[in-house]
Amino acid sequence: MVNTTAEPQMIPSGTCLDNQQPVDVMETTVSTQPLTGVDGAPATDVVSTLMEEFPDDMTSDQRQQVQDLLCRYDDVFSLSTFDMGRTSLVEHTIDIGSQRPIGQGLCRHPSAYLETIDKQVDKLIQSNFVEPAASAWASNVVLVRKKDGYHRLCVDYRAVSEATYKDTYPLPHSDTCFSSMNAAAWFTMLDLRSSL
Repeated sequence: MVNTTAEPQMIPSGTCLDNQQPVDVMETTVSTQPLTGVDGAPATDVVSTLMEEFPDDMTSDQRQQVQDLLCRYDDVFSLSTFDMGRTSLVEHTIDIGSQRPIGQGLCRHPSAYLETIDKQVDKLIQSNFVEPAASAWASNVVLVRKKDGYHRLCVDYRAVSEATYKDTYPLPHSDTCFSSMNAAAWFTMLDLRSSL
């Protein structure tokens, strides 16, 4: 029994809360199935795909070291569109000062895109990335066509960005960044599956 309110609840004496029934306890077994994503792609396929993209001039020892490293940390790879992680180490805040909530009026989308928007929103709700809300804040969704023809669901936060306090951070010149890497032999990049 769970009290989902902040107030104490009184249950009158003699109230029937539940009917108890005997159950059979099933033995739990540890699955030996390989790690798979929502789409069913095994993690080993991700590692194999990455290994194919490495240069041919790598030695067999180097290839084995890279493969061992990728297999050791295969849990960091996204295996499907909605297989995204999240962190609890930091909480993102947007400093808007004393700005009142910005509620954009909803824009009309072409009827051909409505089904795509509904499907993507439903997937995000099912994956617990978004939840229905009633708020004074409102920003429109925008569909952006990618190179592969797939539509990415984006949110137009330009009005919120205009109201956000600008926290300037001085970035070094790009030539300074490149010159600091002149002795480097290995380079890598971090690619996010999708940013919400």
